[in-house]
Amino acid sequence: IITLSKKIGNSSMASIFRQEIFRGTYHENIPGLSKSFFATKVKIDGREMYHFFAKSGEIVDLSHVPRRMPTGGDISHAYQRLIKPAKVSQIGSHLSERGSFFPNSIILATEEKLKWHKDGGNLTDANSEHGRITIPNKYGCLFVIDGQHRLFGTEGSTAEVRKGKPLSICLIEGLEKTDQAQMFTSINQTQSKVDPDLLWDLYGELGSVSPPPDPDVRREVNMAIQ
Repeated sequence: IITLSKKIGNSSMASIFRQEIFRGTYHENIPGLSKSFFATKVKIDGREMYHFFAKSGEIVDLSHVPRRMPTGGDISHAYQRLIKPAKVSQIGSHLSERGSFFPNSIILATEEKLKWHKDGGNLTDANSEHGRITIPNKYGCLFVIDGQHRLFGTEGSTAEVRKGKPLSICLIEGLEKTDQAQMFTSINQTQSKVDPDLLWDLYGELGSVSPPPDPDVRREVNMAIQ
């Protein structure tokens, strides 16, 4: 735990530690009110999904990563990879730069029934409806299918980042462990890495950077150099 705290930050380490101690025990309920978020609800092939934005501190204690140990184990209960501290640190550093954020959603699943309060207005269409979702205030009631490094990288970054850069969340309701594992493998087997030649093409098409990069924004300077 001490080693982990040095690598991914005290806040992220403390969240993992609390879940290891309290999740699934008599003390699994987190003190305070249940977390509630404005969300869009979508139903696809019988699955209900919710899209919303949340600060890392609002969901980190709720989000459990079912990690497989190096010796293996039952994939129906633990399918995630071990966390990479270097990647968590890299994400934290990236987010500290102005204009840097992740538009893609962290994918979570839960086996529990969520409370949904539909908006009383006309904010609905044939595919979705809008309202507020309430999540049980329990350690590890949400399972991280994709995005553990983004979650802990954000939580382990500076207070300014945690306060100002909410995460995009896609939460799937009623997804059991085997279905979670299947989705995890589908996401990670079907995505393709960007061809290095394409990156060179993109840099080439940028040509001379105009307007010039802001010298106070490291991300813009690095792009200009590349």
